[in-house]
Amino acid sequence: MRNDGGKDKDKSSTDYGLHTLVAKDSKSPELIDVVAIHSLNGHFLKTWTDPITGVNWLKDLVPKFLPSARVMSVWYNSQVQFSKSTADIHAFSQQLLESLLAERESIEEQDRPLIFICHSLGGLVFKQAAIKAHENERYRDALSFRFHGVMFFGTPHRGSNLATWASVTANALRAVSFSTSTNARLAKDLEPTSRLLQHISTSFVDSCGAKLKTASFYETRKMDFLNCLVVDPNRPF
Repeated sequence: MRNDGGKDKDKSSTDYGLHTLVAKDSKSPELIDVVAIHSLNGHFLKTWTDPITGVNWLKDLVPKFLPSARVMSVWYNSQVQFSKSTADIHAFSQQLLESLLAERESIEEQDRPLIFICHSLGGLVFKQAAIKAHENERYRDALSFRFHGVMFFGTPHRGSNLATWASVTANALRAVSFSTSTNARLAKDLEPTSRLLQHISTSFVDSCGAKLKTASFYETRKMDFLNCLVVDPNRPF
């Protein structure tokens, strides 16, 4: 675990993993753990920071509303995790669970509720982790039973308009130097009829839906450069 205290890092570094933005005494009672997961070409700090004001709402705003929260943010190599298809997030989801186990070692920490904040494809990473935690005894008691809530921001739960996601992912993939074939595979995995997304969503609901408080946020105005909505408001889950 790294305690960054809000100190920014150059994106070219490879300090991947779980970063603490707001630390709390591990012995303090009635604390909660908040974990943020970024999307394609994201960063554990920059994804959540206003480029104009410099305000990072994870470390600057969340504590104002949740003063009892320890706030952590994940940084992972999205270029690797999404380089073949969204199916390749299995390895990282397990890495995320192992990082959480290592960070929540004490009895007090293991009893804390876990709340997740996920941006776009980061929501798929979380879903895979939640499914794995539910199915694997190693993670079930210490983690899965402590998953209390998740907020999805623009996550394509059951696929989005192909033209929309093809444009969005094409821009993101070009930014991280993905190949044309990679672009096509990822766009295919995000179609409304994608069996992969349907499988992830169905497994997630079956294993975690009843116990998790879930909120999904999506845009209500069309994006100027696409003239469309990334997540269909008629089927946000």
